[in-house]
Amino acid sequence: MTATTTRTEAAKVLLTELRERFPVLADFRPLKLLVHLEVRAALEGTANIRIANALARHVNCPRYLKALAKGGPRYNLSGEVDGEVTEEQQRRAAEQLKALKKSQAPRPTPPAAKPPPKPDTEPPPTRPILKLKKPAGTIAKVTVVRREVKP
Repeated sequence: MTATTTRTEAAKVLLTELRERFPVLADFRPLKLLVHLEVRAALEGTANIRIANALARHVNCPRYLKALAKGGPRYNLSGEVDGEVTEEQQRRAAEQLKALKKSQAPRPTPPAAKPPPKPDTEPPPTRPILKLKKPAGTIAKVTVVRREVKP
């Protein structure tokens, strides 16, 4: 498991714990500005980078961006109103949501690749090749064929 995978998994686990502990996160309501400070205070002993990764996953998910784009009040961790979503923040959330949908849109499948051409039955010669040709009789005739190899 790589460090990136470990960080991603750790962020998912912590975010699940946060959503169980704080219903405002589970409801995907717009969070107050600087909410990470409240989360740090609530989770003493948890590394700040883990908290930042978990909150980044939360605020960049489509459900949260939709709630932010609608506007309305912002909430603290206890679910109380603590500020408003500005028009600029609504616009930016709508742009982020649009970009996220565009990046997740199914891409057209590329045309099937043509299979590589089958090689001739004879490999390209790199030296003179001796071929035996049997005439109608019992005597064998030897022919030396020279071919030049083209790059």
